[in-house]
Amino acid sequence: MDRPENSILWTDEYLGELNGFVDTGICGGVRDLRGNRIIRNGGNDGSLFTGTNLTYIINIPTIEDLVENSNFDTLESLHDNVHAYIGGTMLGLELAPWDCVFWFYHTYIDYVWELWRYSHGYNTAYPYKPNHGGQQAEVQMTNMPAINFLGRVPTNHDGYSRELASQCSYQVSPTCSEHHVNCGSPDLQCRSFGRQLFGCTAVDRIFRNRVQPLILAANGGNVQIPLNNGIRGNRGKRDTSGHHTTIYNTHTFTVKSSEVTNIYIPQEREPCMGKPIQNNFIAGCSSADVKRWAFIPIKVVHLRPKEVHFNSQTEVNGYRNKYDIYDEHKYSNLKNFVHPGNPATYYDCQEDESGAFKVRMKSSGLNYFGVYTDYVFVDNRLPVSSHIGYIAVEKPTAYKPTEALITASDACGRLCKPTCRKWIDNQPYYVPCSGAIKVTEDSPLMYGNDFGDAVLSIWQFQGKFTPVERESNIFMEFYCDYSDEWIWKECNSH
Repeated sequence: MDRPENSILWTDEYLGELNGFVDTGICGGVRDLRGNRIIRNGGNDGSLFTGTNLTYIINIPTIEDLVENSNFDTLESLHDNVHAYIGGTMLGLELAPWDCVFWFYHTYIDYVWELWRYSHGYNTAYPYKPNHGGQQAEVQMTNMPAINFLGRVPTNHDGYSRELASQCSYQVSPTCSEHHVNCGSPDLQCRSFGRQLFGCTAVDRIFRNRVQPLILAANGGNVQIPLNNGIRGNRGKRDTSGHHTTIYNTHTFTVKSSEVTNIYIPQEREPCMGKPIQNNFIAGCSSADVKRWAFIPIKVVHLRPKEVHFNSQTEVNGYRNKYDIYDEHKYSNLKNFVHPGNPATYYDCQEDESGAFKVRMKSSGLNYFGVYTDYVFVDNRLPVSSHIGYIAVEKPTAYKPTEALITASDACGRLCKPTCRKWIDNQPYYVPCSGAIKVTEDSPLMYGNDFGDAVLSIWQFQGKFTPVERESNIFMEFYCDYSDEWIWKECNSH
């Protein structure tokens, strides 16, 4: 699909919301063991499994190349990308199974695994992976009960056995062609991918909403059309705040099918750069509680990626320059400093023509269970741009400092380099660091006790004057220079 986030799967007819709390669909209303609601942040990271990925997997020659560890994509790494794409509850190993999508998705991964084995003489050999003791063939699977047909707790090697595979059967994925376009469901459509390649994809829910009145009109009779009249409704009784939430009235009107093409059908507006992140604010084994989190201001410095080009060229004496006006190559002094590399990206990497571009930030607890993600916008047009964001970690106490790993990557999956502030000759510089931090209650505080405090630690308001940025309170920056080397130097030798 052009926009997988618009798939009919992410509606109340199927799996419920792709963004925010999951309240509808077959997964709607589910809570995890601690009573926390299931959340998703679809499309903010990762990528989906594609037909190209499937062909790549089937053509991997050996079991050693199919599984981790490998220098190339494996079934596991491509699987991980989808967890990241859905995000939220699905992002962490400990909570992922509470989202029902987990079970549907892993059924598909098992199906792909069986396709590979059938394509390679039903290979049941166990891969040889030295230095991974817990993954050796005869080691019992962790947290698994005894299985009836085995009469014991299964081992890793049992996972490759015909006996286990025989307990399941899989329906082959639907196919279509130029002459046979029926995919077997009204919620699937046959799509051409060029060169006489066709495949079945989910119906786009927005496209369906737009064409449904026309489909009904073709059958004659009257057609009901929902209309948003754009008039703000009355505020509800419980909304006692001073903020005005826009609530539009909707109603349905009926027209004759012969007149439907004369009616303007309102179009659903789509967010051009996705939706905000919904974090779960779970730290440790407790229920969600934002008061247990501290917020750290972090700056992102971003170089213009090598591959981008914008339709904003300059002319000299009637000749158009091949570079756009923002491109560093036009300027002899600037290009000496701005020279990004060209690392690999997600297959579906897309960059907005406006130049707006996401850089995602993430904190992962090292001495606590918890993850927090957010993003900032930088300007892909400019040779250098920056933005300040705020990332949360578990709030430290007098008895327990917080240890976390902070990472950043752009919307195409390219990593940014962590740098930490260091004073050299009485001047603050940002030098390479691992991204692992320890946060304590000692002064000077690296964090705000809530999001508002973190903002005020950076921006100083001075009456009627414009707020002033205090960069002295930024202890970490990420540098997105698109280097062709790993951000951790010790990885470059492997």
